[in-house]
Amino acid sequence: MIYPAELVHKYGAKAGLLMYVAEHLPNIPQARMVVKTPDESIDSVLKRAKHLDWPRLFRSSAIQELDGYEGELKTSEVLNITKMLNVNRYKITDLHRKIYNEFLEEKILEVENSPMRLKEDDGGLDLPDKINTIITEKAKSYHIGTLVKHPNRENCYIVSITCHPPKEYPSTTVFLYDNDEINYLSEFSKLSMRDKRNYKWKKMIRDIGKVIEWYNQIIDLPDIDSDWTWQLEFSVASKSLFQVRPFKPIQIPDFNVEPMELVNPLVIGISDKDGINLRIETIDVLKDEGSKLKGDPSVYYANFSDSNFHYKVKNHQANIFHSAYGLLKHRDVQAMRNAQITVLLKNEGFMLPPSLEFKRRDWVNIKSDGLNVNIEKIS
Repeated sequence: MIYPAELVHKYGAKAGLLMYVAEHLPNIPQARMVVKTPDESIDSVLKRAKHLDWPRLFRSSAIQELDGYEGELKTSEVLNITKMLNVNRYKITDLHRKIYNEFLEEKILEVENSPMRLKEDDGGLDLPDKINTIITEKAKSYHIGTLVKHPNRENCYIVSITCHPPKEYPSTTVFLYDNDEINYLSEFSKLSMRDKRNYKWKKMIRDIGKVIEWYNQIIDLPDIDSDWTWQLEFSVASKSLFQVRPFKPIQIPDFNVEPMELVNPLVIGISDKDGINLRIETIDVLKDEGSKLKGDPSVYYANFSDSNFHYKVKNHQANIFHSAYGLLKHRDVQAMRNAQITVLLKNEGFMLPPSLEFKRRDWVNIKSDGLNVNIEKIS
């Protein structure tokens, strides 16, 4: 894979890719940030960060986040001294500053040393003991988005936008941008009544179009692999780029699959013309972690809310997720990236026909062209 190796190897994937985009495409807005390597002192980086507004985010940036560890390494939101210590800015004492600086140091070290927490749980074995820390301004927007380009369809993008106002439950809106047409995917979305009354749809659609323009500019850069599709994270109202990372390699099929009698599932990934034979694995993998199974090629069949347990499946080749609303969170993107095929079945009112009600250890054949899928039980 092609990526800006010098920056990524020095500053980690999150920071390195953002720095590369900022250098070559200054027209794409980003939140201001500074990056601390493990060799830099905390006093030094805090001095360099003095120009940044509050609140701030302390984020991880490791090479290994190029293609994994979504949401697994530490991120913290940090308030300014007056809000954190509930003190009037005219009454701040040296003791307040000492307490606050110790708090900032603790938060930076939590990010820097976060691989050790994973290693204690027998994960993250490819991570270094210490990683880079990004100090950045938090976006002044309640709407945070994720975009991925579909790896099997020309000019097709999936966009998920989450709204999380203070003291309210978050809601997620999913769009499919297909050949210059934007479709709202209500069956994959979860909207609150507040959103239904107040959502500025025309502006939202314009914002999605702008982010797709960013994507196409980024993919044209010399050190961004154009044989891959990529994922962007961004804020909507303030129009700011947060993250750039690889998603999946481009694979355009040379065959078509007849659709099943389903309500048009969303499909990512292709098989060959004959399909692939896979054993059904379910959430019950948590009970024995597949220890009694032979490591057969498997498809993880689960409620979408359990997508984060995909890593427990041995020889994981595909996903079938039902009730798939609220797409493109960290762990379901990871599950899609790690599997050859992902089938996302829609939300309310959708029932599988009896022939497709799978049980653990059933075998199925999955044919996919990235648009349509055919799933047939074979034992």
